[in-house]
Amino acid sequence: SEIALSADDAIGVLKFQGYAGTVQLFDGQSVAIAALAAEAFTNANTPGFLMIGTIPSGSNGPPLARFVIGKGGNVEIGTGTSMASVAAFDPTGRLTIRGDVAIQLALVKCTVAVSAPGAGLLQLRVEAGTNPGTTKLVAYSGTSTTGVTIADNIGSGN
Repeated sequence: SEIALSADDAIGVLKFQGYAGTVQLFDGQSVAIAALAAEAFTNANTPGFLMIGTIPSGSNGPPLARFVIGKGGNVEIGTGTSMASVAAFDPTGRLTIRGDVAIQLALVKCTVAVSAPGAGLLQLRVEAGTNPGTTKLVAYSGTSTTGVTIADNIGSGN
């Protein structure tokens, strides 16, 4: 008879694997996309999460989670957690990036009215600067709509 899924059971897994020159690598897949049960399934509760994992150079598995969407919708990139042991894994922040990030962050001047970001949250905004043609970087935190200016008159030669 069928039984309900338990935490960490695979709902579906797509494995990418291949021939290594001497043997077919069935257990040493190179990349995996897995949908897993986050908790024991019931008729009223079926939480899951999605993981994409890769195997680093010099290894043959199991894949390490590189991108995870948790049961609460939170996203984590660069986790490095083994996909073989993820029973309690769930990203804690809306977006968490682990390790060095080699990207440039671009903020665009905001004209939408300020709304409080919420308890424990921070919002950075680019707004019109004090001097014409400049911008300023303003931080808003918690339940307040009063901002703190971090830098003003950006673009006026300073």
